[in-house]
Amino acid sequence: MKYKYITLYIILIFNYSLIAQSKVSGVETTTYFEFHNNFWINLHFYLYETAAASYKKPLDKVVKKEVWQKLSQKEKVVFQKTITYYKDHIDLKNHFNQELIGFRKWITNYNEQDVLPESEFEILFIKNLNEFKPIYSTHFWKTHRQINTDKLQENIDLIKKTENIVISRMAKIAQVKWQDTKIRIDLSIKSPGGGAFTLSRVPSSIVLSTVANYPEIAGDWVETLFHEASHTVIKGRKGAIAESINSVSEKLKVEPPKNLWHAILFYTAGKVSQEAFLEQGINEYTLYMDRENVFSFYQHAIHKYFPPYLTNEVDLDIAIENIINSISDKLELARTITMFNTAFKEGNITKLENLITDNYLHTNGTSKSIGKTAWLKYLKNRKKDIDNGNLIITRYEMKETQLELYNNFAIVTAKIITSDIRDGKPKESQYRVSHVWVKDSNLWKRAGFHDSKIEPN
Repeated sequence: MKYKYITLYIILIFNYSLIAQSKVSGVETTTYFEFHNNFWINLHFYLYETAAASYKKPLDKVVKKEVWQKLSQKEKVVFQKTITYYKDHIDLKNHFNQELIGFRKWITNYNEQDVLPESEFEILFIKNLNEFKPIYSTHFWKTHRQINTDKLQENIDLIKKTENIVISRMAKIAQVKWQDTKIRIDLSIKSPGGGAFTLSRVPSSIVLSTVANYPEIAGDWVETLFHEASHTVIKGRKGAIAESINSVSEKLKVEPPKNLWHAILFYTAGKVSQEAFLEQGINEYTLYMDRENVFSFYQHAIHKYFPPYLTNEVDLDIAIENIINSISDKLELARTITMFNTAFKEGNITKLENLITDNYLHTNGTSKSIGKTAWLKYLKNRKKDIDNGNLIITRYEMKETQLELYNNFAIVTAKIITSDIRDGKPKESQYRVSHVWVKDSNLWKRAGFHDSKIEPN
C-alpha cells in the first residue's frame, strides 16, 4: 500500500478487534457461511473503485448523475478530497497488498453507528474516512445496502440447498478436510479482483461483490461464492493439486505450468456447482470458466483429462500428467511468443531473424505485405532509432491471447498495446493481431503476421 503516513500494526488491530467484537453486521448464516452487510467495507470499496475509475474521467462523471446533483458543494469538496487521498496514498493496483488487507480486516469490526478511532499511525486516512462517512450514509448506503440484501435473498435458498454437496465434493477433490469454522462473506457493492477475492485465509474471510460482472443467470453468483471459498482447499503452493503439478512437472522435466492450479479450481468449482444446480432444476448451466473464456489456454486439456479424476477413474497425478502432456506444445509456443515479443521490444534483430521462417510474410493493416528481407530492413532502421534515443519503447504487451494448434501449425490471435516516445513525443496504440506459426525442426517460427489498429473511442 502506498501509505505515506499510515502504519497498521497487528497489536492495534487485535486491540480494536477485542473492543468491537460484539458489534456484528451479520445478515444470514448457513452451514458453511456467515454473510455480512458491513457499512465500512462498502464505504471503503466504493471509494477504492471510484478512485481507480477517476483516473480515466473526472469524479462527477464517475458518480451517477442523479446522486452527484444531490450533493452540496461542501460534500463535493469532501468527496473529491477523499478520492484524491486514495489516489495519492492507497495502492489501487494491488488489492492483495498486505497492509491494505490488514486495514480491511480491521474495519469489519465497526458498523454504521461507529466513528473509526483515530491514532497517530493512521490519523490522516481515518480522518478522511470519518469525514466522508455522513456523505456515504446519506447518499449511498441505503441503496448499496439494499442491493446487497436483494442479491443475497435471491440466492440464499440455492446456497443452502447446494452447499453441502459442493463443499464436500470440493474437499474430496482437494484431498483435505474442509475447515470447521464458517467462512465470513462480506457483501460489497464494489470489489476488485473480478467481483470477489479472499480477504483473509486465517480466519477465512471473503469479499463478494453484488453487482460486478454477474449476468442474469441462475447460479452464477453462487458459483462465484463456491469458487472463492474453495481457495481454502485448492492453493497455488500447498495441497494435493499444487504438489501434483510440481511433482509431475519435475518428472516430465518441464516448468510447472503457470496458474494451472487456478484453472483447475475454476473448472472444478464450476463443474461441481453445475452438477449441484442440475439437481435443483437449473438445466444447461454454463461454467463461468467457459462462458467468460477464463484460462482459455488450459480449457480444452482440463475439460478432456480432469473429469476422469473427478469420477475416480484415474488418480490425480495421471490426470495432471495428461493435462501437461497435452499442452506441452502450447506451452512451448507461448514461451516462444514471449521471447519474440521481448526481442521485438528490445530491438534484438538476431533473435527475431531466427524466430521467423524464410518465406515470412508481414502485413500491417495500412500497407501491402512484405517479406523477410524487407521486414528485417525495417527492424534495422528501428534499432538505429532505439540505439540513438530517438525511439524509446516503454510498453509492448500482448493480451487476450488465444492459441489454436493443428499438429505443427498454429493460429494466434491477440490484442497488442504499445507505448513509445519518438522524438520526444509519447504515443500509445492498440492493435488486433493474427499470427501464423509453424514448427520447423522442432522449433516454433512465425510464418505470417497481420494487424489492424484499434481506433480510440
